[in-house]
Amino acid sequence: MSEDGGLCPEGWVTRRLKGWHLYHCPELRVAEILATNGRRVGWFLGIGVAQDGSLFPSGARLPVAADDTTFWSVAESMIEGVAGRYAAILSDGREERIYHDPVCDLSCVFDPTSRIVASTLLLCLHRPLVRNRRMPHRGPLKGKHNYALQQTADRYVKRALPNHYLSLRTFAPVRHFPRADEVFEADEAQLDIICERIAERLKQVTTTLLTNFDCVLPVTGGNDSRNLLACAAGVLGQTQTVLFTHHINKMSGFDCMIGQQIASVLGQDVQVIDVTDPVHQDQFQPDAVRRLRWDVGYATGYQTLEPGNGVAMAVQLAPAGQCLLRWNVMELMRANQYPRGDAAGFNLKHGLSKLRVAPEIDSTAEAVWGPDYMMWVDTLPENAKFKIYDFAFVEQLLPNTMGGTLWGPVPQFYINPFSDRGMIAAALSMPAPIRRRNRINRRIVDLTCPALNDIPRTNAFKKDPDNHTSYELLFART
Repeated sequence: MSEDGGLCPEGWVTRRLKGWHLYHCPELRVAEILATNGRRVGWFLGIGVAQDGSLFPSGARLPVAADDTTFWSVAESMIEGVAGRYAAILSDGREERIYHDPVCDLSCVFDPTSRIVASTLLLCLHRPLVRNRRMPHRGPLKGKHNYALQQTADRYVKRALPNHYLSLRTFAPVRHFPRADEVFEADEAQLDIICERIAERLKQVTTTLLTNFDCVLPVTGGNDSRNLLACAAGVLGQTQTVLFTHHINKMSGFDCMIGQQIASVLGQDVQVIDVTDPVHQDQFQPDAVRRLRWDVGYATGYQTLEPGNGVAMAVQLAPAGQCLLRWNVMELMRANQYPRGDAAGFNLKHGLSKLRVAPEIDSTAEAVWGPDYMMWVDTLPENAKFKIYDFAFVEQLLPNTMGGTLWGPVPQFYINPFSDRGMIAAALSMPAPIRRRNRINRRIVDLTCPALNDIPRTNAFKKDPDNHTSYELLFART
């Protein structure tokens, strides 16, 4: 997006909103947002599932006019209830704002100096890159640490934050969620209520995606893909969904074996893609891998390179489909950001370590990045400051490690059904010790497809010596 009308990449589509030009590739889904009088007040980019379970439609109508004093509160209420991977651009005639999906999976960066907004750094830059000396790009590209705290490879370009809208008048992010009256403290007595709420919404979102798009769904031996499959169990046979697993090494081989058991219970086929098969070896030539990794580096704006040969090629070998369903946001249900042992209190050094802002989180890293982290903490309302690690995962880690990396040369539109503020709030409201004991994950499966809980998860599966023998037989090379 730019106020300059001459920046449209070749072959892209141009749209207008007040004084702004929106450019997007023709494959990206775009829907109009209308005011009550039928006047267009915005655009919805990407894929979203509304609170009633419907796919976010073209011509979605707000029940207020643009000049109504409640316009922004009504618009925010609508957007905050949408799950998926999207951005909503809205105008009341006086100000334009960009609202993001719950974890910024449809990533967004902005340059306040040139007043340009884009999905990735290199699309944002219409000037030479100014190196970011605070967080040089070599560290993230070499896997030594992550970008975080709105940093990019350019000194002036910043990454947008989930739960904040970006004002195109001031080019400042402004928090709109969570609100001060949200309740994020539940106890064990409320476990069933919380799990039922998550299971109902996850089933609703997953079903909407599977029945409206040709989807591919990775199957692993862990909790998260099992949750999605359990929620999808009732509609899989009525859709074009393709289940698949990857064999890259022994651990992923266990995923394949567990995946076959899961698919059997669901009455579905699963494609086992053996990346180590000699038939794929031409794609592992050093020049081909190097080109692919740098394609990812450029496409993501120096955010990442593919981590290795097997992973890089596995992405390319995934089955064809419109959407690939991911589950990364569900890690909240295992309280994966909390320190081992006592989960009470807050430790800044631990918080920085979970974001991986530097190769080593020592006193120097704390002095450099601690103030930035605490400035972000200060934007949280008091009721959310008991869940700092969880909100840092949603607002700081995921936008850089997921949203910021999803623009690589992948053949499908990646989307997280769990990217939903209601499910996220419900999950993080439970105490960390309960989440760590995997009680939420198992209960969700019990509520949606209990037979899947009879199949061992990876950690239990790998402890059985017979499974190691079966692996060697299954993936033996003659």
